[in-house]
Amino acid sequence: LRADQSRDGSMGRSPILKFTSALSHRGRNACGGGNIKHQKELSRMSERVTLVMEPREKSSKGENRRLRKAGWTPCVFYGPEVEEPVLGKIASKSLERLLASGRWEAMRLTVKLPSGAEEMCIVREAQRDPLTDKPVHIDFLRLIKGRKISVKVPVKVQGREVSPGLKDGGVLESVHELEVETLPMSIPESIVVDISELKLGDSLHVRDLSLGENVTLLAEPDEVVAIIVVPRGVEESTVEEEPADSDDAVFCNKCGAKNVAGSEYCNKCGSKIEQAQ
Repeated sequence: LRADQSRDGSMGRSPILKFTSALSHRGRNACGGGNIKHQKELSRMSERVTLVMEPREKSSKGENRRLRKAGWTPCVFYGPEVEEPVLGKIASKSLERLLASGRWEAMRLTVKLPSGAEEMCIVREAQRDPLTDKPVHIDFLRLIKGRKISVKVPVKVQGREVSPGLKDGGVLESVHELEVETLPMSIPESIVVDISELKLGDSLHVRDLSLGENVTLLAEPDEVVAIIVVPRGVEESTVEEEPADSDDAVFCNKCGAKNVAGSEYCNKCGSKIEQAQ
C-alpha cells in the first residue's frame, strides 16, 4: 500500500518505533474481533507513536538479512525538502504492532532524527515476507503542513446488524480502502460506509459518500463502494419481481442482469447502464 506526496524535494531518512504506551494484545489483525480496548488504543496510535531513528550505514542484502535476524527491520526516511535519504532500522516487534492495527497507511507518525529534530511522516510502503507476513522493509514519507498528499484510507462498514439486505440472506461485498487527497492534518482514520438501509441488490457508490473539508476522494464517482448481492444459487425471482416483458426491461452491460426500463444503474452490480439509442 502506498501514499504519495508531491515530490518537490529529494529524499530523506529512517527510524525505530517507540510506543509511549504498552499494548498487551499481540494479534496480527485488530479489525478481526478480539480485545475492544486494544482496538481503541490502536485507533489513537497516530497521536501516541514516536519514531526514533537508529542509523544504518550499510544497505546491502547481506547486511539487511543480518539486521532481520537480530530483530530489526531496515527502513528509509525521505520526502520533500530532504536532501538525501536516511537509512535506518526499526525494532521489528514494535513495527509489527503498528502494522497489526490495520490502519497504518493513514496514520500520522513522528520521526525523531539523530539531530534531535522531529518530523511528521506516514508509512509510504510496507514490504512483507509472502510466507511469514513479517515486515522486511519500510518506507517513511515526510509530511509538510499545508501541502496536500494522496493516501489510502481504510473503509469501515457500519449498519450490518440492521441492514434489510443482510437480514434477507444477502452477501455484502465492499472495498477495503479508498484513496483520498488531503492535507496531513486532515487525514481521516477511516471512511465510514453506512449500509443500514441497503436492501438486496442495493449499492453505495463513491458519489454517495460525504467526507470532511479538505478531503477529496480520488476514485471515480460511479465506483461501487458496497453492494449487497444475492447469494449464488438463489433465484433472483425469489428476491424481487422480474419485469414481465423484456421490452419493458434493460440489461446490464457488465453482469447481464435484467433491470426495470429506465434504470440508470444496475440493481445487482451497481454499474451504470448504457441506454440503447
